[in-house]
Amino acid sequence: MLLRTIATESQTVSTFPGWRWQPPGKSTDSGFADQSLEKVDRRWVLPIPKCWCSMFGMATVIPLPRSFRESVTEMTEYVLPQHANALGNVFGGQIMAWVDLCAAITAQRHGGHMAVTAFVDDLMFEHPVKVGEVVHLRAQLTATFRTSMEVEVTVTGEDLRTRRRWPCVHAFLTFVCIDDQGKPVQVTPLLIDSEQMEKSQERGAERRAHRLRRTIRNE
Repeated sequence: MLLRTIATESQTVSTFPGWRWQPPGKSTDSGFADQSLEKVDRRWVLPIPKCWCSMFGMATVIPLPRSFRESVTEMTEYVLPQHANALGNVFGGQIMAWVDLCAAITAQRHGGHMAVTAFVDDLMFEHPVKVGEVVHLRAQLTATFRTSMEVEVTVTGEDLRTRRRWPCVHAFLTFVCIDDQGKPVQVTPLLIDSEQMEKSQERGAERRAHRLRRTIRNE
């Protein structure tokens, strides 16, 4: 289901699937939690009974969805001798560190909280990058869940002399946002504003289910 756009006197906003639009200045339906947002002239209301909020300690303030475009991160690293092995190729562990850092920046930009790595999908190194060449990394959000989010990272190599580029690594990482006490917090939802983003969220949910099944089998 795609978002429906609602025009108001002051702005046009998109409704998140499963959420109800609550105009400013109007009370919510009786028996439901008021999801009003501080310093924002609009409300997103989830149809959650107030008794559920008190029973399960659920927060009543829901962050507004954000576009993946707001948190895209790009990094460029020059491969130096200290980054490489005896063959002159960049260490796999160094690539992994850059991947984790690039993805973490995207996760923290989107969530507005400290984000910690919870899961890294299998990494396959397609082609090496040598000393004197450049590593390009691009991270973008692909899906969000209650307290976690999935970030996709694409890594390519570049020969600066010829400007030739080639694929190096592709990975999905899962991050959990935490508060100052180290406890998980609710993640800002991903804005689903196109069929492409709808499919991205669905595929992310499928990968998440697969990760959970793997975790259960390994216990």
